[in-house]
Amino acid sequence: MGNKNFLPKSLHHGTIMLNVNIDNMMKFLNPNKLKLISKGIDSVKSRVVNLSEIYPEKKLDKNQIFSAFESEFLKYYNITEYDKIVIEDETNEKFENENKIISELYKKYSSWNWLFGECPEFSNSLFHKFDFGLIDLSLIVEKGIIEKLSIYSDSLNTEFIEIINSVIKNLCGKFKYDKEGIKGIFDILLNDIEINTEELYLKHILEMKEVFMEKI
Repeated sequence: MGNKNFLPKSLHHGTIMLNVNIDNMMKFLNPNKLKLISKGIDSVKSRVVNLSEIYPEKKLDKNQIFSAFESEFLKYYNITEYDKIVIEDETNEKFENENKIISELYKKYSSWNWLFGECPEFSNSLFHKFDFGLIDLSLIVEKGIIEKLSIYSDSLNTEFIEIINSVIKNLCGKFKYDKEGIKGIFDILLNDIEINTEELYLKHILEMKEVFMEKI
């Protein structure tokens, strides 16, 4: 958006909450400090509020928010003449060049590498108490990739835990720190011959897979 003589380009980063579940948000943004240790900078806690709480009578929706941003942008830059680009049809020839540029930017800033690939090194331990014992899946992550992982347990079946660790020690650096990465690790465990031939081991691995995928 811009006039014919001056084309301001701005990228605004931040969060405007319209109607977010605050309780869930605080739960997800406050991990156990003993479980998650990062070399990055901790976020500063701030009191937050939904716009719907401030203006309950307005019954706000996202389109109203977008419109308000647009109006203030025009006012701030004193723009009276401009072309507004709205991508509703990617085949629109009128904005073919703009669509291509915006599409490339969208792909870049929504890619896994941009969102997670540059995150600082951190360690995390995923705990869960199963019927067969307490399991601690310990991970060290660098640039979004699981570089080290091991399992600790108080299970009396030490052979089972040793089998798991003998398999996953070879998986370092091969999986991303996300649900698909955890799924991939446990899928390999499920296909391991020492686990695959033991019905009880298979049951335990399936339970662990389901639980730890939800904890990521």
